[in-house]
Amino acid sequence: MERRNFIRNSSASLAALLLHDQLFAFSSNKLAEQVNVGVIGCGNRGVGLMHVLKELQDKFKVTSICDVLDFRFREAKEVGLGDMKEYKDYRKLLDDKSIKAVVIATPLYLHYQMAADALKAGKHIYLEKTMTYSIDEAANLAKLAKQYPAQVLQVGHQLPYTPLYIKVKEMIAKDYLGQITQVSCRYDRHNDWRRPVPDPKLERAINWRMYKEYS
Repeated sequence: MERRNFIRNSSASLAALLLHDQLFAFSSNKLAEQVNVGVIGCGNRGVGLMHVLKELQDKFKVTSICDVLDFRFREAKEVGLGDMKEYKDYRKLLDDKSIKAVVIATPLYLHYQMAADALKAGKHIYLEKTMTYSIDEAANLAKLAKQYPAQVLQVGHQLPYTPLYIKVKEMIAKDYLGQITQVSCRYDRHNDWRRPVPDPKLERAINWRMYKEYS
């Protein structure tokens, strides 16, 4: 296996493991019965999250999926979660009263409106990172979420939710490290963001990360 593929696959596995723990903790504390879940966005991330939910079928049941690309439905079905309703319009999925929670794993520029609509529709939300396209959208969404205190809105920043990061934050707060004079941080991606497209017309829909108006 090439180093870059090993790193990418290991990172995906770690993220899935961390999400598993988050959802398990959430379900143990908040849920009294199995929750019907709708997945909005069935690309790489959405399908990856469906694999995690498959391991928690006693708590969560994916009953509906939504995407604007037909071939995404086939990929989502390959997870093996049984019969699921298919939607092209996420608003119709939100209209389903049996769905109590949604996973939003769509391109970044769609996050704010979809999450806002999901809150208004009474759904719990797991919103993939990055939270929103802009800072203003993030502030507005946080403000809106406070109007729905009975609902959970969680942003998918798995690593900061782990005990290690929480412990470091606690150490800094207690002045364990003394005066901090410098922080150095970097993140390197060793593979291309661009993904192959089956049709040139789908370039922007699939490679949205490459275009500033979407990411």
